[in-house]
Parts: sequence; structure tokens; C-alpha cells
Amino acid sequence: NPMFGIIGDQSPAWNGGSSNFPYPFEFNKQLKLDIRTRDEFKCRICGEKEGDIAFPVHHINYNRNDNFNENLILLCVSCHSKTNTNRNYWESYLNSLMIS
Repeated sequence: NPMFGIIGDQSPAWNGGSSNFPYPFEFNKQLKLDIRTRDEFKCRICGEKEGDIAFPVHHINYNRNDNFNENLILLCVSCHSKTNTNRNYWESYLNSLMIS
């Protein structure tokens, strides 16, 4: 893997250290349960059903302060990890899923 060992601001996935910022109070267990229920406990990309471990609720526009339902989507761990690169593509694609 040519990216092995490339971390921090040298990584193409670097986003200014935003992962170190805390999530706001309103991004809580109840909100995440509401999104899981809306999405029928399935990944909106591949359709995998959530099991014993809860899937992550993803912020479509990558702004963790934007906690409106239209900006939140349930993704399995595998699909969620794919959204860490090419963010413009994923934001557009995930928004299209919310419309349909």
C-alpha cells in the first residue's frame, strides 16, 4: 500500500484535524436511534442489516454540527470507511439517496 505510514496533514484524507473536535450535545443516542429507525436499521448504500453492533450515523455534508435529519444517514462500517476519501463525490451521492 503506497499510503502506508502516511498520516496527519500528509494524508490525502486529512481534513484539518476536525476529527478531534467534539460532537454537539444534540448528536445523541436518541437522534441516532431515530435515524437508524428511519433507515430501517440498514446501510443506505449496500443494504446490509445492522446486527448486534450499531452502525455509524454519518453526516452527509461532513459538518458534525449539522444534525438535521436530512443530513444524517445510516452506513455500515465498510461503506462508512469508503466515505473518508473523495468527499465531494460521496456528499453528492448520499444526498441523491436521501431524495429517492
